[in-house]
Parts: sequence; structure tokens; C-alpha cells
Amino acid sequence: MAETDEALRAWRRQNRRLRILALAFIVLTPLMYGVLFVLSDGDSSPLFWVVLSLAVTVPALIPLGLVVWQRRRGSAWAQPSLLLGVDKDRRKAIVKAVKAGHPVEAQDHEVAVNTAQGLVRQRRLLWIVPFFLLLWTWNLLTGELEAWDVLIVIGIVGMCASMPFQIRDARRGVEWLKKYQNIPPQ
Repeated sequence: MAETDEALRAWRRQNRRLRILALAFIVLTPLMYGVLFVLSDGDSSPLFWVVLSLAVTVPALIPLGLVVWQRRRGSAWAQPSLLLGVDKDRRKAIVKAVKAGHPVEAQDHEVAVNTAQGLVRQRRLLWIVPFFLLLWTWNLLTGELEAWDVLIVIGIVGMCASMPFQIRDARRGVEWLKKYQNIPPQ
């Protein structure tokens, strides 16, 4: 990634988001298990709840650590989008131009190319939806749904509903890149 102002702002914003996510998870997960311990009326040992809290918190923080490690190594997939480095109004204008297939201003060309490439890369995530759908089909067919399974099914339905929009945006990103990627900014 180029060392532009947008790139540096994007790094700072993503770092801040990752720190907030890690802190929230580190604080909220033990707090949640503490509340569950209090609600359990002392039926189980406090050590059980501490171990359970750590067993959930530590493995969940491993992927976050891997993302940070890959970002520092320079892996392209872990780099923040340049779009994070621009202000809100410019961000909206760039995304609108890319999705509509219009050229952008010269100063926004690099950010727009990065945005269009990101839209195209999202196609790789579409295989996740059928995977989750197949995973939970058995529970749906047997009728053995628990309360939290209903929330998962709602999430899967939401993912299925968003698929056409992701496919559309990926196509628009490809079209924009074909038209404007190699055109030097003026």
C-alpha cells in the first residue's frame, strides 16, 4: 500500500477499531460470564466460570492476533481499505461513482481503484452462505431448534438476502476497473 495520507489515516482508523474490538471482547466476555455466575445461584464453582470465560476469550482473540500479525507482515488481504482514510462525504462520493461506473477526481483515483478491487474481492465470501445454509439445514428439517438456533437462521436468511447485492457490486467493480483502472488521473 502506498504511503499516502489516506493510507496512514486508514491504518490509524483500523488500528483503533481493532483495539476497541479486542478491549470490548476482553471486558464483555468475562462480564457476561460473571452475570451468568450470579444468575446461576451458586450452583457451580466460580472457578468453572473463570475457566469457561478464558476458554471462550483466548481462542477468539487468536484470529484477531493473526490479522494484526499479517497486517504487519504486509499481506494484501489484511491491509485496510484506502476508503477508511478519507472523510465521510468523499467516501460516499467515491463509492457512488464506482458503483455507478463513473470516473472520479484525480485525487481520488487510487482510493477508487482500491474500492473497486475490494468490491471484486468480496465475491470470494459468497461461498460462505451456502456452507452455513447446509450446516443448519438439518436442524431446520428435523425441527430441533433451540432459541439461539432461531437467531442463527435469521442471520443466514439475512446473508442470503444480501447475496444478490454483493454479486451486483462485484460486477460493478469489475466494470469500473475495466473502464478506469489504467486511465491515469488527470
